[in-house]
Amino acid sequence: MAQGADQIFSEVAYEKNLPLICAWPYKRKLHPVEQKYHDYAEVNYIAFQKYQRSCYSTRDKWMVDNCDIVLAVWGGNPVGGTFDTIEYAKSKYKKIIFFPWNEDFPIAHIPMDPPQVTPDGLTLY
Repeated sequence: MAQGADQIFSEVAYEKNLPLICAWPYKRKLHPVEQKYHDYAEVNYIAFQKYQRSCYSTRDKWMVDNCDIVLAVWGGNPVGGTFDTIEYAKSKYKKIIFFPWNEDFPIAHIPMDPPQVTPDGLTLY
């Protein structure tokens, strides 16, 4: 789970008592905030038991493969993990909802309705 957007969406799920699935790149000692989401989550996917170079991309692909809709908080940089994940999601024909990000307009100020739970009880959008 990344700091920033991942934790903001997790906090919304926690506060609204919505289902939460956490995806971790590798097993490690968690920050107390992360531990709260780990303990609350219905599922905690861990890509690797120890850090490996590919742990983040493996985790990101797992998230795309196991969702219906990708929520992408992205500043438009055509390099990096978020960009790679968006490209992977496109290759899997996933619906992608973009949230703009830049230093002058952080996600915490994006007005949005709380996520809704689909009938299967898993997908938040």
